[in-house]
Amino acid sequence: MRNDLKPHYSKEELVNALREAGLSSGQTVFSHSNIGFFGIPAEGNSRQTAERIVLEAFLEVLGDSGTLVIPTFSYSFCKGEIFDPETTPSSCGLWTEYVRARPNARRSLDPIFSVAAIGRLSDHLTREISPECFGSNSFWERFLKADGIICNLNVWCISTFIHYIEKQLRVPYRYDKIFPGVFSVGGQERRGAAIFFCQDSSNPDTRVATELFDELALTRKMAVKIPVGRGYITAMAARDAEKLIRETIVKRPFFLTEAGRQNRTPQLLKSSSPTELSLAPNATMMEIVEAICPLARDIISDGYDTALAALQRQVPMRVHEYPTGTRCFSWIVPEKWTCMEGWLETMGGRRLFDYRDSPLHVMSYSEPFEGEVSREELLDHIEVHPHVPTATPFSYSYFHRRWGLCCSENLRDTLKDDRYQVCIKAERSFGTLKVGEVIVPGDMDAGFVLCAHLDHPGQANDGLSGVAVGIEVMKRLLAGPRPRHTVRLLIVSETFGSLAWLSNHEEQIPKLHAGLFLEMLGLEYPHALQFSQKRTTIWDRLATETMRAADPCSWTGNFLRVVTNDDRQFNAPGIRVPMLSLSRTKEPCGAGDGWPFAEYHSHLDNAQSVHQKSLAESASLVLSILEVWDRQTVPAPSYKAEPCLTRFGLNFDFVKDPETAARLYETMHAIDGSQTVEEICEGTQLARDVLDQALGKLVDAGLVKLT
Repeated sequence: MRNDLKPHYSKEELVNALREAGLSSGQTVFSHSNIGFFGIPAEGNSRQTAERIVLEAFLEVLGDSGTLVIPTFSYSFCKGEIFDPETTPSSCGLWTEYVRARPNARRSLDPIFSVAAIGRLSDHLTREISPECFGSNSFWERFLKADGIICNLNVWCISTFIHYIEKQLRVPYRYDKIFPGVFSVGGQERRGAAIFFCQDSSNPDTRVATELFDELALTRKMAVKIPVGRGYITAMAARDAEKLIRETIVKRPFFLTEAGRQNRTPQLLKSSSPTELSLAPNATMMEIVEAICPLARDIISDGYDTALAALQRQVPMRVHEYPTGTRCFSWIVPEKWTCMEGWLETMGGRRLFDYRDSPLHVMSYSEPFEGEVSREELLDHIEVHPHVPTATPFSYSYFHRRWGLCCSENLRDTLKDDRYQVCIKAERSFGTLKVGEVIVPGDMDAGFVLCAHLDHPGQANDGLSGVAVGIEVMKRLLAGPRPRHTVRLLIVSETFGSLAWLSNHEEQIPKLHAGLFLEMLGLEYPHALQFSQKRTTIWDRLATETMRAADPCSWTGNFLRVVTNDDRQFNAPGIRVPMLSLSRTKEPCGAGDGWPFAEYHSHLDNAQSVHQKSLAESASLVLSILEVWDRQTVPAPSYKAEPCLTRFGLNFDFVKDPETAARLYETMHAIDGSQTVEEICEGTQLARDVLDQALGKLVDAGLVKLT
């Protein structure tokens, strides 16, 4: 027999090595493996034989009361593939596929980091796990609670388990990220998502490096290494791994990263310093729109940061920062997206369109792609505007990972060649979501919130016009006189920004008595007011009356029926700030092509489509609405239970003057500190002058304060 074909180990030797490593009956074991490194088994020179005897060796040592778990990671949702626990193959090697396919194996419904288990705890470790790969109630948490053992074959003692510990410690070089996808279970497909505590793949400093961990584990005798054939096995208790990481990470926070291995701090990639934008310190609304409109203002991007920095020089502004992975109720702050280059060319090198000409030519948050494609494949990745053949559309894919280009329908229809060259140089990286907050302090903390979104690359009316109007309104309010109620303006990335601010300022929510979202205010359409979710609040009525007085052609619509945007987040359950939406759109909502306006979500929504007169009228209207609101007072009682009126000098004859008594008691019982005087009038059906007389008596007696 040739020397290189001689047996290197046997099943018996493997069983003895596993026992020498500390494995015994009844234990729960997780194993990464590369069984080919053992060499040739004595039982036969075939892959199937090696797979069989390795599994048999584990099961013999663990016995009927033990459990073996192996990784069957598929990364399905990361790759945009359907995950079927019965058929999706493991990407962790042929042996893991062999184990996964055993009739008695149970596989977890994790579309990224699934595991397969055989043994007593197989159901417990794999059934109804969390959609958060390394979160609470994940396999890894259950494995730790089961006093699991990590036993690797020809792999050092490190394990994917370390990412579970990193998540518990909230290490700064990893962050949560949503991966949506499709599950297929028993032939039935359903949509869902997984949350991966991932590393910034664009940053080599934060790449996993485990050499220091392995060295410490062996030096401290927390792990063992036993030779078998031409290879070895390692074993370490999960609780020891957790203890070692927790103790070491306090002194060396990055020791599990490539930078930490080199004894240095990694460079965490964040948004770079914003580029200086030429904008006069007291710029007009049109100057703001013209300067900011061309920027590539994606949700988290250098373009957005540049725009916000320019606005900071217009009014006193605090910028709140929320790093990638920050939880915002059920949402998670996404990564920063940067597009360096993007174009489409013929095979002869003729460039058909280029990202440098318009940021809309590459789908926002597109995956990178470079190469030659067929016409058929190209058309599957090109978006066109649904209504305007000459318009390049705004398209985005924040969660679903795909690449995409955008052009006009007219250009797309000229694509007749068989093949084309595509280039999209883009990356997602760790970044910071930014929210600008401008506050005009009033006599009371409670007050009013304006909101507008600054994102949407290369567009003017959609978002940016509302920002310009909001800045103008705050400039005038800051010039005085001081309002009774505090007014704040939030400049956000759509949806994400509002949720980030609200989830991190829950103590402010009760102080926000009303709100107004500003959008599409540079158009020449009449004003449109979308009601709050409640619709019947005093704020809805006052805003409607003020708008109709200023713009007789204006119109109104119910919540979610005109222009729905971040007002949804403020009106949502658990928040319930009555935020209305003010815009200029076609009436009614969704009627025909071109709603809410013809250039919507396209490169034609540019600064030239914005009218200074419309902006000026909208700013004046917002100020009028705020002025009307600021005049509202809320009576607050200083009593509990019905007060003894005689003690406070409120004497009257119930028999001779029953009407005065009735008015006073009706007013007194309606006051609870949450309703304005207008609302109490509506509820009690008392005339305003009558109510004012009754309130005056209660205020003079010190029983009520007006706020």
